[in-house]
Amino acid sequence: MQPLLSRLNQVALVYDTRDDSTIPTRGTQWVAYAGVNGHDATISDSIYSVAGLDARTFVPISALPDTVLAAHVALRYLPSGHEIPFFDLSSIGGGESDIGGEQLLRGFGQGRFVGRDSFDTTIELRHRAFSFDAAASHVDIEVAPFLDMGEVASSSGADPLSALHKVVGIGVRGIARPSVVGYVDVGYGTEGIAVFTGINYPF
Repeated sequence: MQPLLSRLNQVALVYDTRDDSTIPTRGTQWVAYAGVNGHDATISDSIYSVAGLDARTFVPISALPDTVLAAHVALRYLPSGHEIPFFDLSSIGGGESDIGGEQLLRGFGQGRFVGRDSFDTTIELRHRAFSFDAAASHVDIEVAPFLDMGEVASSSGADPLSALHKVVGIGVRGIARPSVVGYVDVGYGTEGIAVFTGINYPF
């Protein structure tokens, strides 16, 4: 007997003043969302609700040319329901942040910490170190020291801020405007060093 697939019926409110969605240098994005997840068939104990907030802001530093302070915070709660499938629980770990989904913690592997609720925040200082021309593109090399903090909670009554996992590190990004960002991020946490690479900013 095969398990029934689940679906998420969700609504979101979005406020976005970023100057660019791919390579932002100023502005803010707020996303508040809520939804209900249940089996496609009849009502069962596995139906549950989800609610969360994802916010990110980008502030140019006037005292430091070519420098942007980037910050991100994400909260995800499962306020009701039980027998929640493992793959729908909140999780943190890895090198990328998804709105309403897994959150980054760059000193640990993807999905390292899993629980009912989650809190995750990161701040990084993105500084353009130098630029060069390559083929038909102009490439900026950006250096970004960062701090990540996050935790999951096993129940709605638990405090996800009580024992935050902390990661410090540095990122190097190659930016070919207007639409390409490649990154290498190296983070250090309680389990040692982790390295992540990818396309687009981590958040």
